[in-house]
Amino acid sequence: MTTHGTRACYLRGCDHPECARAARRYCKEYRMRILADPTCTGVPTGPAAEHTARLHARGMSYAAIAAAAGVSESTVKRLAQQRKTSRTTAAAILAVTVDSPVDTHWVPALGSARRIQALHTLGYSYQHLAPLVGLTAQNLRFITIGEHRRVASDTAARITAVYDRLCMTPRAAATRYEKGAVSRAKATATRNGWAPPLAWDDIDNDPAAPGLATTDSTEPDRVVLERLASGTPVQVDIPDRPPIVRELAARGLSDAEIARRLGVWTETVLRIRRRHGIPAAIPTDGVGLNGHNQRGRAA
Repeated sequence: MTTHGTRACYLRGCDHPECARAARRYCKEYRMRILADPTCTGVPTGPAAEHTARLHARGMSYAAIAAAAGVSESTVKRLAQQRKTSRTTAAAILAVTVDSPVDTHWVPALGSARRIQALHTLGYSYQHLAPLVGLTAQNLRFITIGEHRRVASDTAARITAVYDRLCMTPRAAATRYEKGAVSRAKATATRNGWAPPLAWDDIDNDPAAPGLATTDSTEPDRVVLERLASGTPVQVDIPDRPPIVRELAARGLSDAEIARRLGVWTETVLRIRRRHGIPAAIPTDGVGLNGHNQRGRAA
């Protein structure tokens, strides 16, 4: 759960001075990064989109292109509609050829997720790990929080190789920006109860690590919960959603109404409930409480 003194808390509507300062500090550091490297926010999608179109015209499916590049299929399909994409994604797609081997062997993502979580306890953030693994920071995050239940075997192998190289070496920070990134990565690990490398005997097969806390066991932010319960929409970080969904469902809110207040699709709420064993308030058969349909919009 977000505490005072963070930009995330400020974006939720908090007017605490420390949160406002954190937001201003983030904006200042962002502008400094732009001045130092104008391409750090992404590169034009044109070359990657054109290359994708050529591969597709020669009979290569979007799924095959995505598998060869190590990105999601939706990332490949969205290239034509986007103006920019990350340099990592663009480089991975441009490296794909019609003859590129496509690994169709999938493995459980649990071990990969635990490795990324463990590296966070040492200060390695998604942004730092993404280019080492050959994925985007977003895809790496989705693996870590359980949005991807399976990963390609070569992706799992790359994550394992990076983990083996870094798991005994805490990230060193030379600049103020790097120190902030290390602190944020460690704070994310602490907030989510992620276990460090030495907590695991068999990181792929252990049912749990000593002291490993799951998102379900955390208490929801009471201020955020009461705002949501009163009907005020609030944006909640993905790791903080399960306890919020559990509380709102216990109060009798339908999946559709919870989705409307969180600003997500009803299918997202349903997936959270199923994954964490949260019972529904009422059957989700079209219209939920307060006359909202399955996409969280007024019927």
